[in-house]
Amino acid sequence: MSQFQIGIDLGTTNCVLAYRPMEGGAAQVLQIPQRMADGSVRSFPSLPSAIYLIGKDEQGALGQGLPWSKLEQQGYIVGKGALELGQRRSGQLVQSAKSWLSHRLVDRREAVLPWGSDIPNKVSPFNATQILLTYLADVWRHSFPDAPMHEQMVALTLPASFDEDARALTLAAANAAGLTNLFLLEEPQAASY
Repeated sequence: MSQFQIGIDLGTTNCVLAYRPMEGGAAQVLQIPQRMADGSVRSFPSLPSAIYLIGKDEQGALGQGLPWSKLEQQGYIVGKGALELGQRRSGQLVQSAKSWLSHRLVDRREAVLPWGSDIPNKVSPFNATQILLTYLADVWRHSFPDAPMHEQMVALTLPASFDEDARALTLAAANAAGLTNLFLLEEPQAASY
């Protein structure tokens, strides 16, 4: 049985996760712990929609990752730390995954990001979306271990401009990230809620 209603704004620039108890009460924005470039962890009310692809020469050299997230072990740093590291190596920084997911002239499941980079471990717009949603699901699991996200009611916002393919890919990425009890909400409607 759901304990919370959760709203996720999967933004082009930033993501936000808000929640409120099912029995009522005020909605709150979840503070999102993020690994910084220096290895420290700080919490912020939003998560930059940025993914840093860890280079082979950096594996193990960037310090201890977040113990509750496996994404760093898979080669990804997400959020503010990604932006900081991306200033040093821009060819390893993925941004605006949501825009790429709606781009009709690229194969959205093909590993093309970061665009124009020669890094060998690129990701697809679909995978980038999945990584961002997995990170948010990991943060929720860390913050609310007794209320699994797949048991909560989750609303995920999408731009009204998304075509059916982009909607389907977003839903598939959410499901792959463990968000199974969710509904999609177009951004103009989201403002009403």
